[in-house]
Amino acid sequence: MKPFRRRSVPVRAHGLSNRGFKRRNLARSIRLALLLGGGATFSQQAAAVCELPGPAVLPLVTITGTCFGTGTLSTNTFNVEPASLFYNLQSLLVTANLNNLGTFDNLGTLSGNGAITNNGTFLNSGAMLSGQVFTNNGTAEFRYGSDVFVRSSNVVNTVLTGGIWDIGISAGTGGIHLNGGNPIRGIAADLTLRGRGAYLPELLLRDNQGSITLLSGALLGTFGTKSDAFNNDGTISIGGDSIFAVSGSMQGKGTLHNDGWLLLEDVQLADEGRLNNNGIVESHGGDVAFYASDNLSAQDKWLTGGTWRIHSRIGQGSFAIGPAISIERLEADVLLSGEGVQFGQLDGLRENYGVLTLEDGAALTMSNFTTNAGSLVIGAGSTVTLRQQKLGGGATVYPTPARCSTTAP
Repeated sequence: MKPFRRRSVPVRAHGLSNRGFKRRNLARSIRLALLLGGGATFSQQAAAVCELPGPAVLPLVTITGTCFGTGTLSTNTFNVEPASLFYNLQSLLVTANLNNLGTFDNLGTLSGNGAITNNGTFLNSGAMLSGQVFTNNGTAEFRYGSDVFVRSSNVVNTVLTGGIWDIGISAGTGGIHLNGGNPIRGIAADLTLRGRGAYLPELLLRDNQGSITLLSGALLGTFGTKSDAFNNDGTISIGGDSIFAVSGSMQGKGTLHNDGWLLLEDVQLADEGRLNNNGIVESHGGDVAFYASDNLSAQDKWLTGGTWRIHSRIGQGSFAIGPAISIERLEADVLLSGEGVQFGQLDGLRENYGVLTLEDGAALTMSNFTTNAGSLVIGAGSTVTLRQQKLGGGATVYPTPARCSTTAP
């Protein structure tokens, strides 16, 4: 008896251009109506463009080129080779392993208990049923409008490690569960959240050693306390319309790039901790201090760009931006709100070309102030002292009243 040989169904290249798949024009694709079993395999030669309409039962599928799954497919092992592309438009069941070295785009349903290993680009805007073990060494993008459940080997001791994770939706809410409902407390990977409803449901952020980016209105908060601070030794980038809120205290040597809204309480970014603010930084009491900021020039002693809102809480609230120098020229929007609020670096202010507002009992002394070419707003109950002249709400502001704004008590 001859030894059994596994049958293979090759797909030969037909010189077809890879210009994208259109359902209404399948003439350029190779249609394979497969009803195979008994050890049959499917292999595709490079440069071929194929369609797998199914139903198909194949122990092994290897994609080399571009292929579209338009039916119900079932396999033990599914391989996507480098520089290759597979679109799952209907249903794919993997019982053993899905190995992606190219691009795998799930627009339908991906199910089965097979392990998924991504070393290329994994795209998901369809449904992924629970059970898969997901290992991401490449880029994984999730765009589904509801939660996706997988178990990721990238979560080690409550820390998400390795790979690029891009989670975003255009409407509603959608996130990806990676740890079986258990908390993820640290990030040591590249994580992007896009959209107001995009989130990692299990993330209780306490430590960042990687890169976190918020875009298109995304929201993210930390879970530190005053005695047990959130630590940032990585990079956090807050895009326009997005919000990053620090609950409790924050510390670390990392970098904050803010083009959106940064909400703070007690923050101590020491050593190499740096802030670049082009959006809104808002502190609500406590002591907030940044080791260094791109907004403050040590040479010129100018504070430029962004909006800075500093509030007191129960009569306390201090704010400082490194380096530890006086700010002599203001080209930003600064709000001091509440009794006891302190931004001591403004005591040496000479020139205002921005907007400086005091409200709700805030007080400021600027003994060297000479030029107001911007707006100085003194709210009811607040006071400003300039050159021994004390100004309160409703007072004429020196030296250019037409460029200033006051509020009557």
